[in-house]
Amino acid sequence: MRRALRGEHRVGAELRTRVGAARGPSAPAPAALAPKVVAALPSLAPEERVVGLALYGLLAAGAPCTAEELASRSGLTAGRVGELLASLPTATVEAGAVTGFLGLRVGEGRHRVRFLLRQGGEEGTELAAWCAWDALFIPSLVGLRAEVRSRCPSTGAPISLEVDPHDGVVRASPEGVVLTFLTDPAPFCGDLVAGFCRWIHFFTGAEAAARWSGGARARERGGAPGIAVLSLADGIAVGRLTNEAIFGAAAPTGAAPRG
Repeated sequence: MRRALRGEHRVGAELRTRVGAARGPSAPAPAALAPKVVAALPSLAPEERVVGLALYGLLAAGAPCTAEELASRSGLTAGRVGELLASLPTATVEAGAVTGFLGLRVGEGRHRVRFLLRQGGEEGTELAAWCAWDALFIPSLVGLRAEVRSRCPSTGAPISLEVDPHDGVVRASPEGVVLTFLTDPAPFCGDLVAGFCRWIHFFTGAEAAARWSGGARARERGGAPGIAVLSLADGIAVGRLTNEAIFGAAAPTGAAPRG
């Protein structure tokens, strides 16, 4: 087992070297981009951070969760959880259960995520990420490895990734996968899905990303944002810096058991 793990880490390091070189020439560095993302996203109070992390852990199993489950997971009372859910930014409640939160929802979508659950190594039910970047930063908050499936908007080719909560992207197919990102997210985050997420996709390579973003911006007739092409390694780095700023040092514990 140790040999296998060392081999996997070596492969992951080699992959990160390759994808790290795919950053577009005008793309900002993660340390410069992350503060802009943090400033544009909703801020969370301490109890909201606790509930938010508990939500990610429960949703990772692939099903909606109740206030009672969140209370058990977070250590707060069910009444307090209910109060927080009423005002928690981006939390989606349907028929008394939470179905989504800040980048992740139960259901289908272009960007599909399946977490490898800790109990027995079984896979969870496939979920939808709001955008490509969500599929990169959420695994580290959940503390579980994720399989990601998407499709390049420019070529139509399938894209698959394996994202480790500690090592980042350890497998990518094809190897040259990149993602688009906004250089100034703030004006487009009033509605995260419609304003921000619709610009953030995976592509089979930088050329495909540039071709799509150029066409998309032209269709907006001057109202389009600045779009950068990021390597997967830079997308992971922006996510980690953003996670630390929004959620603090709280350590994820993996998906919560159900039933």
